[in-house]
Amino acid sequence: MDRRKSVIELNRAELERLCLDYLLKAKRQRIRALDPVANFHLRNGASALRLNWMADTEKQRLRESLGMCVNYEYDKDRIEENHRLYTLHGCIVQGGGENADAPKRD
Repeated sequence: MDRRKSVIELNRAELERLCLDYLLKAKRQRIRALDPVANFHLRNGASALRLNWMADTEKQRLRESLGMCVNYEYDKDRIEENHRLYTLHGCIVQGGGENADAPKRD
């Protein structure tokens, strides 16, 4: 393992937390995910299923995302509801139906 990968591995827990915060909480215009790939999938009704550690270890991917990748799930029974929650409220549904940031209700 080269030096860069070992430094990344030593900081795995914190890097995963930061990546999840970015993917689930960083927003553009308070609704859209800042990450364009996440925004594409979420806008189309997917849920964020899983963060994959060191899924792509090519040099460029390590520079761009520290090798982390996300799986998105398209559940045919939830696509329309996920789309509605995301486009109206910015709510990102996590795999299994959990809402990462469900809209507040009175």
